[in-house]
Amino acid sequence: MRRWILKAGSTDPDGLFLENAPMPEPGAGEVRIRVRAVSLNYRDQLVLGGGFARLG
Repeated sequence: MRRWILKAGSTDPDGLFLENAPMPEPGAGEVRIRVRAVSLNYRDQLVLGGGFARLG
């Protein structure tokens, strides 16, 4: 499985990197789905651009 990771503190697309990760195995009452397409929504773009404050 491949996944995109945003490095902590990154505020631009250069902080994104693609990594290989083990395929998760679903537990009781869970299912695994195949994702064929993804996109960045407006909130994701705010986080990437540093315009969205994280609470906590």
